[in-house]
Amino acid sequence: MDAPGMGRAAAELALRQLSPRPPARRPPPPPPPPVPLGAWPSLLPEAVACLFALLIQATIWCSTASGLALRGHLHQAMICAGFLGSYCIATSAAYMQSRFWQRCRPVVITTLRLLLGTVPANRSSTEGLASLLRRNGTPGVRGAVHDYFRFVTGTHVFLIAVGPPLLALPPMAALVLNAGLMTLTHNPDYCGAQLLTHPLSQRRLRLAAGALDIVLQPPPSAVGAVVTKSGKPVYLSLVHLPMQQNG
Repeated sequence: MDAPGMGRAAAELALRQLSPRPPARRPPPPPPPPVPLGAWPSLLPEAVACLFALLIQATIWCSTASGLALRGHLHQAMICAGFLGSYCIATSAAYMQSRFWQRCRPVVITTLRLLLGTVPANRSSTEGLASLLRRNGTPGVRGAVHDYFRFVTGTHVFLIAVGPPLLALPPMAALVLNAGLMTLTHNPDYCGAQLLTHPLSQRRLRLAAGALDIVLQPPPSAVGAVVTKSGKPVYLSLVHLPMQQNG
């Protein structure tokens, strides 16, 4: 190669070295790791709880839609939207991988459930789930079972009871949630509902109350009678008998 050719090659090499190089492309971030099957709290119980509550609420809404005013439809839509949002969160892939969610999960779930409990339909004795109480008692053993589930569902007792175990809430959060929901959904007018005032239901309630009285009675060996100065016996447990005798 002659001298001019070598000079051109050297100049091109120098220019190539001095020219800015294009930035190297960064590899795409790796996909998030799959949720482990044994992770706790599991996604399945929460999804089942939210979906179950959503199906019950949607079924009640559809069955009572003809008798609801616009306000009633708005109440039912708010409740269903809350359960639907909770279901979408529970089935999200990023749900188990969020540090904020894992740290604040009990607080967020308890707050959302208590906010849903403030919807007026959840405190009504005739609207929403309470519409299950607007029917007569059903005869037979199967009818008694059906009436029982209508009662515990219509008074919100069933959903309140099964919520914390399925949501895997810690004991303190479960206590706060249950106490709050029982306070928000409490309504003395449940006692005047059609199902509870029906004669068949009244007989069943009397039988259940009598059975509880028998079951909850203390054993005879744990109870003693003390005759007071007025001649009336007072029944005391064996814990109190020594105190009474010493006095």
